[in-house]
Amino acid sequence: MFYRKGTEWPKVLKIDVRGELMEGNTIRGYAEVAWCGGPPGKGVASWLWRRWNSSSVVIVGAEDEQYQLTLDDIDSCLVLMYTPATE
Repeated sequence: MFYRKGTEWPKVLKIDVRGELMEGNTIRGYAEVAWCGGPPGKGVASWLWRRWNSSSVVIVGAEDEQYQLTLDDIDSCLVLMYTPATE
């Protein structure tokens, strides 16, 4: 974890998603954040489906760093959006 004092916003440097991509399994996102402007708080995570030749769609209820894979995920790219927040 990186932490710098200042008035800047925290910034996501890198996101990794780990887990076996199989129905029923849980995958987890890990964000490396440069913390600025205050101590780390609870960030906001959202999972989205991105299908070929269409816009991304937010997966309702998938608002945590963990996501359990379902049949609906087939033929999609899964995208994790993470917004860090300070206290």
